[in-house]
Amino acid sequence: LRICQAFVLPPYQRSGHGQRLLDGVYKDMLAKDDVVELTVEDAAPAFARLRDQMDYKLLKKKTRESSSTGGGNGNDVCRFVSEKEAVPLAAGLKITPRQYRRANEIIQLEELFVSDSNAAAPKLNDDEFKKKYRLMVKKRLVKEKTEQLGSVKDKKIRQDMLGRFFDDLMKEYFHVLRRPYLDLN
Repeated sequence: LRICQAFVLPPYQRSGHGQRLLDGVYKDMLAKDDVVELTVEDAAPAFARLRDQMDYKLLKKKTRESSSTGGGNGNDVCRFVSEKEAVPLAAGLKITPRQYRRANEIIQLEELFVSDSNAAAPKLNDDEFKKKYRLMVKKRLVKEKTEQLGSVKDKKIRQDMLGRFFDDLMKEYFHVLRRPYLDLN
């Protein structure tokens, strides 16, 4: 299933119409056996955030279901995943591997704010978790932004560009989580 564009007239924007529309598409898509994957062509930034939010909720629901049906504690669904591992996991949700990894990254980011049952404080104070998270996301960004990063020969400038890509992405993720932006560097 391919979505080319979704447009809500300006007087009706920011009222939840786009979310309800996309929610209906997702429910319909998941119910149909002949739909293999949902893709969105060249999404506008607001629609991309909405899609991230929908994929995040879908993966979060799958994680809870996996936990409650004895499929583990959810860590088998929501964990740091490689590009190769994302393919079958994404297929189960009928989303692209890239979208699966983005949704997974948002859930991992959310974990920074959740207190562990064995710990008194959220993982926000866990520098090792934050470092692992940054490296996971930046590794994906390097692959996605190969053309832009590859055209820059100076290593410091390339690192600065990657840092900006990471910060921009984190702002998008914090928006999906409806949390104020927090610099993870």
